[in-house]
Amino acid sequence: MNKITIKNGNKKYDITINRVKYVFSSNQDEFKIKQSFRNYFSRSKSEFRKENGNSNKVLFNDKDLDTKRTLFVEINSDFSINEDCKLNTKSLILKYLELRLQDREYFDTINTINLLFESLSEELKDENGLNTLFDAMDYKHLSKLINPYYFDELQKDEYDLTFEELLLFQIKLIKYISLNNNFYEYIIVFIDLDEVTQNLIQQINSLLNCYVICFSKNYVLEMSDDAAIIENKVFDLSNIEEVYAYFYQKSSNILPIEEVRLYMKQYIIDKYTYKKIDIIDELIKYGSK
Repeated sequence: MNKITIKNGNKKYDITINRVKYVFSSNQDEFKIKQSFRNYFSRSKSEFRKENGNSNKVLFNDKDLDTKRTLFVEINSDFSINEDCKLNTKSLILKYLELRLQDREYFDTINTINLLFESLSEELKDENGLNTLFDAMDYKHLSKLINPYYFDELQKDEYDLTFEELLLFQIKLIKYISLNNNFYEYIIVFIDLDEVTQNLIQQINSLLNCYVICFSKNYVLEMSDDAAIIENKVFDLSNIEEVYAYFYQKSSNILPIEEVRLYMKQYIIDKYTYKKIDIIDELIKYGSK
């Protein structure tokens, strides 16, 4: 089991994680965790931070994360296919395409392109002594020439996709990146699960070679014990010893640690399992009181 530590001023969050962690938190704690990560991986420094120092830190197993060797990705419904297809430096699609172009499957094709450029250089020679050379094509050069777009029978963008489709598209990109990564030491992914579907959970749980923290308000059984509540403190099912210590600070009952774990899991199920409500039926109940 690994530990991700997020420090935000005098606040500290320790999240134990194997591959995936489903986090149920207050809006304030979720905001602090996300902003701490964004700040830590941001190159910009405000005048305030220059004057007062940056109090945000992110550690993996008690060691500072190397921002150059760590890929931090946020997956959510705000993702813009149109913007990401512009292939700026933070583009997820760009990272995906660069890895695709490094696949041996395309080596022969890229070599053929270079031979064609060499042939064209020879043809462009003239009697005035002016020769031409083309830069050799590699994945970096080729990725700058690509104009990607999302296609499913017709060209689509983020406005044509459902919430599930938009998240699945991003998850599939990160799945390929994590499986074929040969540079990053760590890949850390935040996912906003505003809506939970079986397909999304299945795809998230199948991610490998990366660490995924999902923020959700809805618990389903497929999340198993990979769950934590963050309400000012971290109550993590994977770190039940710490929860047990908090429990005995306030309770005089002597209970086995496994029983406390079962109580906590039941609390998560009771509080965060989505219950479909008929508004009219609820209004009728109020009227009958």
